[in-house]
Amino acid sequence: ADADAATAAEHQALHKDEDQLDDLARQWARREITGSEWRAARDIIEARITATRRKIERLSRSSAIDAFVGHSSALRAIWQPMPLERQRSIVSAVLDRAVVRPAVPGRATFDPDRVEPVWKDA
Repeated sequence: ADADAATAAEHQALHKDEDQLDDLARQWARREITGSEWRAARDIIEARITATRRKIERLSRSSAIDAFVGHSSALRAIWQPMPLERQRSIVSAVLDRAVVRPAVPGRATFDPDRVEPVWKDA
């Protein structure tokens, strides 16, 4: 729960910086600031955005699965009611990518057997 709260706070900071960057672009478009002022402010905001994204990635990877290592049945039991952001963090901590094999021609339904997980190395 503490990790979820920290991640949520970082996401909020990220959205605030992204909004500020949009506002900065509008100020430049309305000629309220010069190009050099825009670049200076943009560089600072983008540096914060990059740092926040790295922190979110670190928080998601390091804490998302700690409580469930060796306790997969506990994870299965609470998966459904778990917040989507927490589910996403857990999946991104262990899954590198998913390969979806070609569909069978003429079949319009989803076949989960076509999805092959590629797990991250330990």
